[in-house]
Amino acid sequence: MSALNTQNLSTGVMSALTVIDQFTLNELAGGFIIPAFMESPLIGGMAILGFFIAPKISKSIPPLLGVILFGVLGLFIGYDFPAVPEAAEFAIPQIIIPSFTVHSFFSIAIPIAVLILTTDIAVALAALKKNDYQPPVNQTLVLSGIGTLIAGFFGGHAVNIGGMMTALCSSKEAGPKENRIGAALVRGEQT
Repeated sequence: MSALNTQNLSTGVMSALTVIDQFTLNELAGGFIIPAFMESPLIGGMAILGFFIAPKISKSIPPLLGVILFGVLGLFIGYDFPAVPEAAEFAIPQIIIPSFTVHSFFSIAIPIAVLILTTDIAVALAALKKNDYQPPVNQTLVLSGIGTLIAGFFGGHAVNIGGMMTALCSSKEAGPKENRIGAALVRGEQT
């Protein structure tokens, strides 16, 4: 391949990559599109098609929305959904009384608390402070603990502020500071 062709190829690839943001590129590379394509070519192909067609339909439609819509369409076309058995009755959540032991405290409670404090709450509070917010640290910790305690009685998982989503929703990229609450509410509803 000549130097001119190599330069044109690399320029074309770089210009294509500037259109695709890093998050989208990560999702295409290893997130869900390529594994879906390998598992079911029709569904994965429809998702990839949606990535390129959605922005052509309207510039206000993000490519990832096209991936979701076309992927779901491919799912309905190419997947044989199994019949769902009819439920005998509506099941209400059952209260679970955990057993508290010294062993479970040191082997489960302490490691989970450290994990949540370091990977979610600390990241979220640091992101909020970085983006000129004054988060109520004590109230955040107390409400996370109360929420986790209540959820635990119904078999739920830890309830806490999400570190990465808080960082994204509180950043300048999420819009003007007074409107960022909208991004946080939408992401909170989706998780």
